[in-house]
Amino acid sequence: MKKTAILSITTITLMSTAAVFLYPTFFPVKTDELNSNKKMEQSASSLKATSQQDTEIDDASAKDMMEYFVSGNTELTLEDIRDNVAKHHDQSQSAVVDEALFAKYLEYKSALASLDVQFDTTSISAEDLQALNQALLDLQAQFFSPSDISILFTHDNRMREIALEKLLLKQEGLEDEEYQQRLESYLSEQPDYVQSSHQNQVLLQQLSSSEGLDEQGKYLKRSELVGEEATQRLEALDKQRAAFEDSLEVYFAERNDVLNDSALSENEQQETIAQLRTEHFLPEQLRRVEAIERIRANEAKQ
Repeated sequence: MKKTAILSITTITLMSTAAVFLYPTFFPVKTDELNSNKKMEQSASSLKATSQQDTEIDDASAKDMMEYFVSGNTELTLEDIRDNVAKHHDQSQSAVVDEALFAKYLEYKSALASLDVQFDTTSISAEDLQALNQALLDLQAQFFSPSDISILFTHDNRMREIALEKLLLKQEGLEDEEYQQRLESYLSEQPDYVQSSHQNQVLLQQLSSSEGLDEQGKYLKRSELVGEEATQRLEALDKQRAAFEDSLEVYFAERNDVLNDSALSENEQQETIAQLRTEHFLPEQLRRVEAIERIRANEAKQ
């Protein structure tokens, strides 16, 4: 079945995740420095969506910062996001993107959402990916200068080229050994950061494939891929995630009971729900829970 598959573009070709940085304080600071830091934190906090409050604005690069702000679009309007970027540009001494570039980036994102490239999302061919790649390159050229494209899209474009090369090699019907040799030869010609990014993608795919195994099989597979220490950290994250999901399920069941209790006024319902949040979740999880509530509420309206 053919369909317009714009939202799956990133998943198919990039498999990238947004970087989020937390900064611990290692050294004692003076009171005036603490006050200054607190003011800066409060100022930065006002620029974030609720679900972003426990993260730092990612200004490692122009692309990273713009993607960070755009990731809040489930809670903020594009106009709000545009205003926040403008404020961040005024406040930050190290901002790496200006308001004009971000305005073009928002226009590009809007055009990307309406890009009409059709293919079967369950079995993309080399021809499909070639058409998609060309459409994206054309769209980038429509909105950005060559220097802007180099800054914003070099990595993404290269990763699409690797995905396309893989499909082309597979279409040749090569034996596994020859396929690997040809692919490794192609990758060896790529910059080091591209090779590292590809290796990370392959590792993520291999780790993801272990999810269908039983607990022992998953542990052994992970140990083989990333080592014992990293596997133990992944196990701990699994347990934290499962505990959070369990708490979330119980919380929403109790929350629904409160909302369906006609004996409570609206204020009493909200106060009871707020109390439920503090009973089921840690303080650092509350903003995340509130964001999930809003997302579910928006989904229910659709």
